[in-house]
Amino acid sequence: MLTTLDCVGQLKTRVMAKWLDARGFRTRIVERKFDGDLRLTADDPQIGLCGVDNLEARAALDEAGFKLVMEAGLGAGPDEYITARVHSFPASVTSRSKWGGLERDRAKGDGRAYDTLLEAGAVDACGLVQLATRTVGAPFVGVIAACLVIAELVRRLHGGPEIEVIDLSLRTPHQRMSVASVQPIRPWSHGFARMRLSQ
Repeated sequence: MLTTLDCVGQLKTRVMAKWLDARGFRTRIVERKFDGDLRLTADDPQIGLCGVDNLEARAALDEAGFKLVMEAGLGAGPDEYITARVHSFPASVTSRSKWGGLERDRAKGDGRAYDTLLEAGAVDACGLVQLATRTVGAPFVGVIAACLVIAELVRRLHGGPEIEVIDLSLRTPHQRMSVASVQPIRPWSHGFARMRLSQ
């Protein structure tokens, strides 16, 4: 929602960093694939806010050493594109046990077209899987999912209850579901000091 047509072809990390820098934020881009080998150092942020679109990255979310990971996933396809689910880690199950070992299947009914692309050499097997399983999304769903992630973080910063899973369909938002965390991780440093001013 923050991009324009002149951003096409640019890495979204750099486009967003430029947008944030223009508004006074200090950004730092780490351009490494998040494949489970990423390990935090003492100088790295201790909170990870994630919105990835592949199971391999999701499976490694709680293995990098973040004290808290907030992950948002959007629904796929024409029926589920208005759904979102937010997970926080550490949780009652690890990200590896939740998403590790799962394989994406082709969407029903798209096999012939993708077989033709593969036979023509237009894509390799990896590209074929990525094309066949590309998520259908709408910007407003991503914005709402991001708001849920930030809201959960703010709630924790203020000592509120910790939520492990939030499940929402914009078709029936009043029927949203949430699961309280069974492993609270408070207290932990949020990376800033709180001050009380007296008069």
